[in-house]
Amino acid sequence: MKKASACIALTCVGFLATGLISAKNSSEIVSTSSVEKLSSKNKLLGEKIFSIAPDNLFHLDGKTYIRSGDMLLLVNSDNDSRKIESTDNKQYKNRASKYHINKFDISKSQWSDGKVYYQFDDQVIAENRQRFIEATEIWSSIAKLEFIERTDQPNYIYVQNDSRNYATVGMVGGKQILSMVNWGSLYVIVHELGHSLGMWHEQQRSDRDQFVDIHLDNVKDGMAYNFSKHATTDYGEYDFMSVMHYDLYAYSKNGQRTIEPKSDYQAFVNIAGQRSYISGGDQLNVASQYGAKKLSFTDTEFKRFLVSQFDTDGDGEINSIEALNVTSIKTPGEGKISSLSGIENFRYLENLDVSNENIEILEKLPNRLKSLKATHNQLDVIPGEWSFLPLISSIDISGNFVDVYSCESLEFLSNKIGSDNLVINPVADGSHVNCNGDSRWGLINGKPRKDLRSKGSQIYHIDVPQGAKKLEIRTSNFEGKQGGLMDLFVSHGRQPSNSDSDYRSTNSANEEYIEIQNPQAGIWYVTLEPSERSFEYVDLVATYSLDSSTDNILTNNEPLNSLSATQGETIQYLLDVPALMDELVVTVSGGTGDADLYVRFGEAPTLTEFDCRPWINGNSEVCTIQKPKAGRYFIHLVGYQSFENVTLKGAYTKAKGGGSYFVSDMAGLQGEWRYFPIDIPFGTSKFDISLLNGSGDSDLYVRYGAYPSAQYYYCRPYLNGNNESCSFVNPQAGTWYIGVYAFRDFSGLDLNAKWSSDGAKMLVIK
Repeated sequence: MKKASACIALTCVGFLATGLISAKNSSEIVSTSSVEKLSSKNKLLGEKIFSIAPDNLFHLDGKTYIRSGDMLLLVNSDNDSRKIESTDNKQYKNRASKYHINKFDISKSQWSDGKVYYQFDDQVIAENRQRFIEATEIWSSIAKLEFIERTDQPNYIYVQNDSRNYATVGMVGGKQILSMVNWGSLYVIVHELGHSLGMWHEQQRSDRDQFVDIHLDNVKDGMAYNFSKHATTDYGEYDFMSVMHYDLYAYSKNGQRTIEPKSDYQAFVNIAGQRSYISGGDQLNVASQYGAKKLSFTDTEFKRFLVSQFDTDGDGEINSIEALNVTSIKTPGEGKISSLSGIENFRYLENLDVSNENIEILEKLPNRLKSLKATHNQLDVIPGEWSFLPLISSIDISGNFVDVYSCESLEFLSNKIGSDNLVINPVADGSHVNCNGDSRWGLINGKPRKDLRSKGSQIYHIDVPQGAKKLEIRTSNFEGKQGGLMDLFVSHGRQPSNSDSDYRSTNSANEEYIEIQNPQAGIWYVTLEPSERSFEYVDLVATYSLDSSTDNILTNNEPLNSLSATQGETIQYLLDVPALMDELVVTVSGGTGDADLYVRFGEAPTLTEFDCRPWINGNSEVCTIQKPKAGRYFIHLVGYQSFENVTLKGAYTKAKGGGSYFVSDMAGLQGEWRYFPIDIPFGTSKFDISLLNGSGDSDLYVRYGAYPSAQYYYCRPYLNGNNESCSFVNPQAGTWYIGVYAFRDFSGLDLNAKWSSDGAKMLVIK
């Protein structure tokens, strides 16, 4: 049996109850694998014999190394290394010297206590030193590693400039080399550090022939040793996404692939050899060798949820190996989680559902992710990084606050996964984002467009309403970064340029500013024009301000008399309409001249954007809006000709009687939530909600003003089966939220909500 209901006799009267779902799992976790299954994989050196040319030998501090691609491998010689070093190519062709590559020895090749000492050559500049440190932080974020600049420690990495990238494999003792030429690529440095930690190239694993074919006929002469297979311990799956994997065309002599994924792995053709991130396999390997690292999460609710589901060792933390056990996550959907910071370390995660939370930014996502569902959050920008998730195939972010500022990212995503697999509409207010034509270049009042860049003129526009007191257009440097320079040009009704504009700002930097007093209503165009070859790192914001005085707020059904204005002048008034009104009527009457009436919900009307504009001669104009939205309406009187002694009135009428709301034949899987908002009008004396019929076990939750959850509700009967009800006497007017939670799978369920009324129409949803 469930616990007793929080609502005595199935009746609740406007108090806040809190509680937990006892013996219930409020989230769904799908397809996790065990820690044992995802144990360490070693991409580390095994016993192998090669024939080595003299120019591939490298000597340092009395030790001899073989150059193998970008790796230096410590060797023992069967012959005198000095004799081989002095042997010319002709002699070498007549006799090959055999070198035995040492098998990896964990006790020797691991850096003691995970402490890796390094020293920079004097020629490594400060910028590149910082880039190296950033690369070390990527490895130390997921394993018990500490990179320390050397003082006098005997074993260390000597970091230097060179004409190629290479590093010694493992900790060999004494001074060992890490050389860089591609300092600008962070993950090339990460790759070389992987060698220093003891990692082979992925395609050299002992099990690689199950996953790839090596085409030696396509390999450059003398480079076949780079594709030799080694005796390794392979616990984790072969990882095409590893930062340690070769490009498929590595050392090709004819432009053909030297590495070919087998037919079952063709999805990785454009991924193998990437140098943009570390993979789940990389994290597993290093964390297993040097110890798992406790992960950090900025959101305590998110961490609490993760620990409740995935803390396999019971220490109250999630470490970098526990995170790799997870392939699917579905959060409770209670609106408590505001950040997923740390989710990027779940590098085997494929499916993520964070719907009905409170997330504003969702940037760093695991690169193995295939499906993302983040409906009904607070997202207003789609990060461009989503376009680079290599395996993503399905995204649903409907019910958020996305706008035209995300059109470019949405276009990339649509091209990548197909428009049918990308769901963004409707957004939170029920409208649809339109990225067609010039709409995508619109500016939203007061909201900046960030990190703009272009090699040519870039033109934006903003629709300024009548009655605006000031229009400001400002550019600044994105996050303080300096890029190519640009100038700012602004015009009304036409696209400006450096030779034709109403206003311009041409400062020596990208801090441009234009202020326009009493701007003309209509479309204003804003051009960013490169003053050099291109511009980068520019933020742009356009802001218009309206009269903030409260003197222009209308009172319901009370006329405002003796209004006057000159030709072309605009007078603005505001009317706040409550929820669940039947009708809004705005009238203009009396006086002389010609006043035009404009009405718009939520923002000031313009000459082209309005909800109602009668536009007839004289001063007798009426706007009637059925079922008006709850909120502020902007009302403008515009002098088509000068007018005097005009009367303005706005009147809304309450919704009469009661009503009902019915949803039939619902179904849900265990752990799922469904929500139904209902607007209850003023004067309602009773509000009844019930679940009935069907099979399974559903739970009813009711709350005023916000989505209910397992902890926050006004009523929760909490009974077995599907027959539950709540009743409220004299409920508060406004939006009530009904939540239906699947304690177990249910089907055939009906929801019936009624408030005191006679003859009201019923809304039926199937």
